[in-house]
Amino acid sequence: MKKLTVIINLIILFGFTCIAQNKIVKTEFEDLIDYANCQYLMEFIENCDAGKPYIKDTYEKSVKPVLQKSSLDDLNSIPTFEIIKGLFQGNSNNAALQLAEKINERKLKYDNSPDNDALLKLLIAESWHDINLTRTATKVQNDIRKKYNLGIVSQQKIVNDKTIENSGKIEELQEKNQTLQQRVEILKNQINELKTKEPEPLNIKFWIALIVTWFVMIVLFFISRRKNHKLSEPNRDQIITTVLGSQRIEKKFSSSDFYKSTPNIKPIEDRIALIEKRVSELQNKEVSKGEKDVKEEAEIKKVTYIDEKFFKSKNGKILIEELNNSTDASFRVFNISGNGAKFEYCGGVINQDFFTDVCSFANNPSDVPNKIRITTTIPGTVKKDSNNKWEVVEKAKIKFE
Repeated sequence: MKKLTVIINLIILFGFTCIAQNKIVKTEFEDLIDYANCQYLMEFIENCDAGKPYIKDTYEKSVKPVLQKSSLDDLNSIPTFEIIKGLFQGNSNNAALQLAEKINERKLKYDNSPDNDALLKLLIAESWHDINLTRTATKVQNDIRKKYNLGIVSQQKIVNDKTIENSGKIEELQEKNQTLQQRVEILKNQINELKTKEPEPLNIKFWIALIVTWFVMIVLFFISRRKNHKLSEPNRDQIITTVLGSQRIEKKFSSSDFYKSTPNIKPIEDRIALIEKRVSELQNKEVSKGEKDVKEEAEIKKVTYIDEKFFKSKNGKILIEELNNSTDASFRVFNISGNGAKFEYCGGVINQDFFTDVCSFANNPSDVPNKIRITTTIPGTVKKDSNNKWEVVEKAKIKFE
């Protein structure tokens, strides 16, 4: 009887041990994180970037085919985080890359999760950048629960068990709070050190010498300036006053010998007066012309700022989706004159296939591995078609940098 009791106890203990150890292994959990990452990224991109050139030019061609391969039936089909990360490096979809990194960080919390329920909660993402992800979160949870026979959950429970906060704001605030607390501690230590230090004696002689030096330099500056003013070239009025007040000149012109030796002085004086009058007229004309040029320049500036238009995308050679400003714009139309205008590309770095029919390349995009911007080297021309739409007539030339 005692032997039977011991055997039963051992069986029960073994059963509890098996149940306690029935936790998803770490390697499988990391595969599940990558699987969830693929599902969330597809949901986020297709809702956030709907209608943008990125969907057609990049996502449909190179991103979605990789993410769609993930399957819980074969964990080897799930792309690793390094592969997922490589899909978004080199393009402008930073929001998707940040979401992938945020979900991948959940792998580090495996050891702190006691059971499968705690592990599955780590896979929940409610929203990201105002895109609701609860539907995908529910699908991911139930797909994994079916695989491990853990039971189905509702979408409401997923919302209640959210772990990834919207846009990661709470975690960012916590990090900032920790940084501020560290700075406060450093400042406190510095203040305590200053309090314990004895104040250094004030070097009065040094400050007196410095003030005297500055005073002497200021005095010498004003004296030098005054001398330069006195030695400066006298103006026209000073010369005339000096000549008219000169007794030597008056004596020279009043003597009869002077008029005898210079009988034609009167025509010369008339000629000088005529020249002075002409110079005065030219000066007045230059002043008037300067004022007129200023007014004309102001008028030109008023007319220079003509209307410009911004467009988000294009359909063949037609610019579409007109915007109110340059935010999210891909093309700028300017120098509008009647039904014709110039245009240039003003958007970010995107796939080169997007520029078919509207732009040519000043360099080979394939020769630029890490593209950071696209600049327009030569603007193109557009005109309004019969439907009042702007159509590209001459392609703009762009350069990948």
